[in-house]
Amino acid sequence: MSAQITAKKTRTLPPVLGAALAVSLAFAAQAADVKMDDSAKPVEHSPTVFKPDPDYKETPYSPEAQRKIYGGKSAVETPRPLFEAGRKQYVSGPFEEGIDLVGRKNLMFPGMSIYGDWRTAVAYNDNGGTEVGRVATRLNLDVDLKLTSTERIHAFLRPLDQAGNFTRFDFSADDEDQGELVADGNLETLFFEGDLGSIATGLSDEYSDFDLPFALGLMPLLFQNGVWLEDAFIGAAFTIPARNSKALD
Repeated sequence: MSAQITAKKTRTLPPVLGAALAVSLAFAAQAADVKMDDSAKPVEHSPTVFKPDPDYKETPYSPEAQRKIYGGKSAVETPRPLFEAGRKQYVSGPFEEGIDLVGRKNLMFPGMSIYGDWRTAVAYNDNGGTEVGRVATRLNLDVDLKLTSTERIHAFLRPLDQAGNFTRFDFSADDEDQGELVADGNLETLFFEGDLGSIATGLSDEYSDFDLPFALGLMPLLFQNGVWLEDAFIGAAFTIPARNSKALD
């Protein structure tokens, strides 16, 4: 009786083992029937193309060190404008409540900032007959008064140069007039910028279905396509944003 049972077990495979063997034979048959393009050819496997996994036995895994990769960061001190008042730009924390002056759907968040750059150059020139050592400077100031999220007044000044002449001091020259302060109190630009759609939304208390950005005042204009032009002109400008055509959807 025992011999018969042993023989029966030998002839019958477990269902799981039989299924695994069938799948293995199917993959082997599929690998033997691989079709390849005539321009390609099989390449023998080389174990040298794979390197062993890195070994960290000398430096054991540290969960704390892994957390510091992202959690151990500190705040970076970013440069701030020369002067700020009202709502500041690029700061953390919740915003304060806006002012309902031109409509509750176009609240005012007034904020003024003054920023720019100060350029100074030092040069010593010897042209054979005259030796001149000179330091010259130029100050660019932007004054930005934000009114709402889409409206602002912007001005630009250059108080230390005028008509190409910079405030300068000659520290090595034959001329007795060694220094000159070139002051310019004129505004280079002064313009208002806004969105007519947002203004209409605030005044009517109903959302507008259009956007129309515009600007008016003494505005900078720059051309660099065959003709170089960089100046400020008194005028007005508007932009028609990209529009969607339902017929082409």
